[in-house]
Amino acid sequence: MTTAGKSTRKTLLKMAYFVMKVTVSNIERLWFAANTPLQQLKIKANPEIWKACQEVAVRFTPPSGRSTVERYRKSDRVAFAKAVQEVYWSKNRNQTDHS
Repeated sequence: MTTAGKSTRKTLLKMAYFVMKVTVSNIERLWFAANTPLQQLKIKANPEIWKACQEVAVRFTPPSGRSTVERYRKSDRVAFAKAVQEVYWSKNRNQTDHS
């Protein structure tokens, strides 16, 4: 195996480790985490979840009414994650219905 092949294989193995279930806590950790190389790897490994987070962020109003993400309460983050779940599952259902 070439050096490039080994490098690609290692990257794929790392990404496979970061494929997440669509749970409230995983969504919270993905969206509200600090921007680090590890978070970027998780985003690469979970593009559908990340896209759902981005879609929800555009229109989301937290239950507490707080205006900045940094000031969100735990209940705001949970509401955000549940909204992401709804978007994610509705898109995945639509894809399987039309296949």
